[in-house]
Amino acid sequence: AKMSPFGFSCDPTLELKPRDAAMIYVKLFAPCDPDRVMTFRHESLEIELATDSFGRASTMLPALDTEAIVTVQAGGHTVRRVATVPDARAFSRVAIIWEGPQVFRMNAYELGAERGETGHIWSGSAKTPARAMRGTGGFLVQLGDESGRSAEVYTFPTGYTPLRGIVELVVEADVTKETCGQKAEATALQTSPLGGMTSTDVRVTLPGCDEAGQVTELKNLLQDMRLAGR
Repeated sequence: AKMSPFGFSCDPTLELKPRDAAMIYVKLFAPCDPDRVMTFRHESLEIELATDSFGRASTMLPALDTEAIVTVQAGGHTVRRVATVPDARAFSRVAIIWEGPQVFRMNAYELGAERGETGHIWSGSAKTPARAMRGTGGFLVQLGDESGRSAEVYTFPTGYTPLRGIVELVVEADVTKETCGQKAEATALQTSPLGGMTSTDVRVTLPGCDEAGQVTELKNLLQDMRLAGR
């Protein structure tokens, strides 16, 4: 087998470790592929990360099913591992995936929360998986490092919560000097109550440059989450 300059076998290894709120810690070691962009895939969620100078990269990923298959394209290899995540279906997920610099942002307004209140979850107030484990609300993770495809994923513990009501999901796009008047593309993913995911391609032309500094809302892109309580 080929060896890396540091004496490791070139064959990439992938480790999956289940974590709170049906998240998976994913660790890639590809000793012969340092400083290289790798594609991490799980179901329809796909992000890219660059390895460090030793060929290492790691990320959290949401488990979208109880048998969570993660694959990584590492150089000429595809590495595949499966993690068993028994409570994966107790969590509802919604994701937005884009290429290159971030234009779109996920916002969840839980149970009538207004912008900036505790129940407004976004990258500036992302909260933690511990909050979902308590059943009191959701959290957001940002995935990717801008070397390619990145994502934001919002998770709500629909199977654990006693709460009733609605989580309103709104995707926003920043209108900046760089993005004004430009076309922007993304993919929106959402777990459906019956299992599986729906995927929607998003293509918008952002408002003109007289509106730079504004935010534009993409209202009906995602279905609001309905919490039935228990």
